[in-house]
Amino acid sequence: VLELIGSLYADERRWDEMGLTEPGERAALRKAEWTPRLNWLKRAATGLRQDVLPKSRLGLACQYLLNQWEPLVAHLEHGCTRIDNNCAENTIRPAKLGM
Repeated sequence: VLELIGSLYADERRWDEMGLTEPGERAALRKAEWTPRLNWLKRAATGLRQDVLPKSRLGLACQYLLNQWEPLVAHLEHGCTRIDNNCAENTIRPAKLGM
């Protein structure tokens, strides 16, 4: 699972390095390259959730992922979104810390 997540970040980095800024291009690449991996991730989370206690850390993580599935796969449709919100968090951090 961690390797899969790392591969998504690697794709984003590669597309940035290629200069792919057109949202339609990026969305098409996400759909083509990420859909099979995300489908595997959903199957893995569903299977793991059945094999562990619901209140265990892994059980809670799987349930959280499955509860957030629709927003996650909606990301495939929007090439202007980023894989995380690190830029926004880094921008507001000084204000939040009173700097």
